[in-house]
Amino acid sequence: AGKTLARSPDKPEFALLDTGNRVRQFPSGRADDLFLVAFLTTTSLPCEKSQPTLRDLQTRYGAKGLEVVGVVCDEADTAQRRAFAGRYQQTHNLNFLLYVEPAKRPGPVMDRFDVEAFPTLVLMDGTGQVLWHGDSRHLPALEPAVREHLRR
Repeated sequence: AGKTLARSPDKPEFALLDTGNRVRQFPSGRADDLFLVAFLTTTSLPCEKSQPTLRDLQTRYGAKGLEVVGVVCDEADTAQRRAFAGRYQQTHNLNFLLYVEPAKRPGPVMDRFDVEAFPTLVLMDGTGQVLWHGDSRHLPALEPAVREHLRR
């Protein structure tokens, strides 16, 4: 049913790069924001199978405050991961943006969220508080968690 992680107070923020190499800081600092951070690889079948659910959540709850954020974690350098992310976004017709860690190899942001399998899904608010954490086996519990934490 997913698990709750303790927030890492020594690293309250993290940065990701979009496919155009623009930096975006997380969390937003706005408590009403709700992010579903999906750590994925472009070659994982469970990741591919989770895409319809993620697209659907973005479609149904985006206007109510949810933002799905994909983080491509393929073992490659930053430029290659950005290229993989761009292709994956087009191939899978995603309605949410994909990002990569700015590090040479994926790891620091993944480690912060205890990513051990792909996809790992982390629901967090705009202050960085982790509200829900799970993987593809926990997809049935994801939507109720999203609904519970949407701004009223």
